[in-house]
Amino acid sequence: MDYNPINNFLDKFRNLLLNKQQNYSLVADIITKHIGVTIKHEAIKIKGGVIYITGSPVLKSEIMVHKPGILADLLGLTSNQKFTDIK
Repeated sequence: MDYNPINNFLDKFRNLLLNKQQNYSLVADIITKHIGVTIKHEAIKIKGGVIYITGSPVLKSEIMVHKPGILADLLGLTSNQKFTDIK
């Protein structure tokens, strides 16, 4: 019995998971570059092109100050997903 179709099917999900992890890593790195504070991957959620950050009000305020630069950098670096907002 040939299991190649099953492997191809599972590879699609593996690639989706890797892309998702790469997006979280990219977002965390760009935010860290702009604000100088390390963001954990657990503090980031991405849904429908909107990045949600959980953290202190001071952290969120600092991110909002640098929001245009962060979004511009993300737009220049990602081709598979377009980020439209940070909340």
